[in-house]
Amino acid sequence: MRQHWGAHFPLPGSSLRLSRRERIVAHPKRRKLADKILVQLIEADVDIGFGLVDEARAFHASGQPAFSSRALHDAEDVLADIVRRLQRLGESESVPFHPLVTELRNEIAAAERETS
Repeated sequence: MRQHWGAHFPLPGSSLRLSRRERIVAHPKRRKLADKILVQLIEADVDIGFGLVDEARAFHASGQPAFSSRALHDAEDVLADIVRRLQRLGESESVPFHPLVTELRNEIAAAERETS
């Protein structure tokens, strides 16, 4: 049985208040969790980006240039998402991703040359 969303999320003006823990937990702790999730999303996007480049090459090799082109376009979109997410991280968290971003950018460019 579905419950109404308000059962889990208090409506504005409701008498429900933040729990004691939520009032005590400092924003930096919440920020650390947000950064951890952001790093996990970036890691997943890097894997997706390389996978899309591999798919583009496979589609090209099998004589499907439209699918190849689409996969490369999607890889470029994923790369743009990675760059945006990295900008939201601090320098120390984003630096380890720079070589991967460069490699992904180079792989996309190489695949575009191969499929042109």
